[in-house]
Amino acid sequence: MLIIGCATTQTRPIEQLTSEATVQASRKVDKTLLILPVTGGEKYEQSIWSIRPKTPKINNEEFLLLLLGGLQKSGLFREVSTRATSDYALRAEVIFQDITMPGMTNTLMLLVHYELMDLESDRIIWKENIYTQSELSSKDIFVGEVRVVRLLEKGLVANMNTLIQRIEQRFSN
Repeated sequence: MLIIGCATTQTRPIEQLTSEATVQASRKVDKTLLILPVTGGEKYEQSIWSIRPKTPKINNEEFLLLLLGGLQKSGLFREVSTRATSDYALRAEVIFQDITMPGMTNTLMLLVHYELMDLESDRIIWKENIYTQSELSSKDIFVGEVRVVRLLEKGLVANMNTLIQRIEQRFSN
């Protein structure tokens, strides 16, 4: 999902990450959803903790693909797409992302602002900031750079799972 300088640090395919999305909607909204381009993400952050010049970060394009796959898999909407005319549009903006480093345990703190818009009325019908925090230690994955990439993946999946639950709650009312 995220690209870093070391050739041995491979990110897993979006399909594999999407398969980790554990939230299955208990109801289906008979509407379509358009996912708008994600904003606020970045590919790298300057790093002072390593000889490597940059640390991987959450990337807009990859997060968009993960949201697309996860929302399709959840079954919450009749159809989810990035380019079709739809009933609703979902906007996601990465507000804050931070990984504690260095150390034997790394923590990801991720805050994403979401807005769900009814395209017919041109009104925002739901919005929320979703904060997730994830940890991985050297017991889970020893190599620090691999651990950071897996931590980013784990945090994104957790944030997306929470998003699906919250949107479903919105339509349950």
